[in-house]
Amino acid sequence: MRYKVFEYAGYICILASYVIATFAQKAEGIFAVIGLVASLGLLLGSIICYVLYRKYHPDKTTIFKNKAELLILVIPFIIVVIVLLSIRK
Repeated sequence: MRYKVFEYAGYICILASYVIATFAQKAEGIFAVIGLVASLGLLLGSIICYVLYRKYHPDKTTIFKNKAELLILVIPFIIVVIVLLSIRK
């Protein structure tokens, strides 16, 4: 069951990276740099989680068993990204 932790952690890292990148887009000065570094760090964390996922469960080719798991995880983050993009500075 260890691979499930890496699977979900990887997806959460990717989606959190998008949220932070959205904030960094509207930031100025040092906050933009901090946002960029944090976003890139989360993307790197996602890649590491994927590698560990494949290490502990190499024979699985699909990420989610059914589409409901994917929708439950992804839809809230998509809503957050849309809200963040619609916020005017």
